[in-house]
Amino acid sequence: GEKGSMWKRALKEENIRIGWGRVVGDIYEQNNFKDEFILNKLDEHYLKQDTRQTNNKTSIRSFLVEVNTGDAVFAVSGTSDIIGFGVVTSDTELDEEDDEYRALHNVDWLIDLSKKPYKPNYGLPIKTVTKLDSNSSIAKISSIFNFTPSPNTQTMDLPFLNTILYGPPGTGKTFELNKYK
Repeated sequence: GEKGSMWKRALKEENIRIGWGRVVGDIYEQNNFKDEFILNKLDEHYLKQDTRQTNNKTSIRSFLVEVNTGDAVFAVSGTSDIIGFGVVTSDTELDEEDDEYRALHNVDWLIDLSKKPYKPNYGLPIKTVTKLDSNSSIAKISSIFNFTPSPNTQTMDLPFLNTILYGPPGTGKTFELNKYK
């Protein structure tokens, strides 16, 4: 949601959702995931004056087709704050009772940073859903956890994927994480 407005719901329900519920409904009803179909449905249901909704189309299609179980996800507020980190635990599901945020993926939220957002020294993407390559994902994760990956790191095989690193400063969270570089 805009400026992290859906974060509390995402934590409580342990999921991520995407808006444009009428478009998502049409996509599944007609089993049509093609770009032009999505653009036409966006224009039909969510008309923006003289604007092609290319970023919205890409976000919807990415969320429905490209997000997979095991993917890492960052929850953000605006383009400057990371407020959560988790791992996707389901394929796309539809919530027929929610007209606007119909499509969802279940998520195991590992970190809630909403009380003290992580402010990276780079701008975050503007699009609702942005796929990152493994190198940029590793850089973002390592900057949040404050460790330096080895030069040939292509993936992160962390042994604690369903564990929340939580505790007061000085209790060894970063020390333990550094064992897995």
